[in-house]
Amino acid sequence: FFECNSISKLYLLSCFFEEVEVIKPTMSKEGNSEVYIVCRGFAGQSFLAKERLVLLEF
Repeated sequence: FFECNSISKLYLLSCFFEEVEVIKPTMSKEGNSEVYIVCRGFAGQSFLAKERLVLLEF
């Protein structure tokens, strides 16, 4: 699961949420790569607007 692409996505999620957690279900087999990403505390629309402005400057 922790490939470069996955880590990048986790980073982006952490920019928009206060808490980002990767959870493997307890009933999932060890060899199974099934995981869930749970995000809590959305930063809100004002944060998104600010980030868009920063991205436009590049």
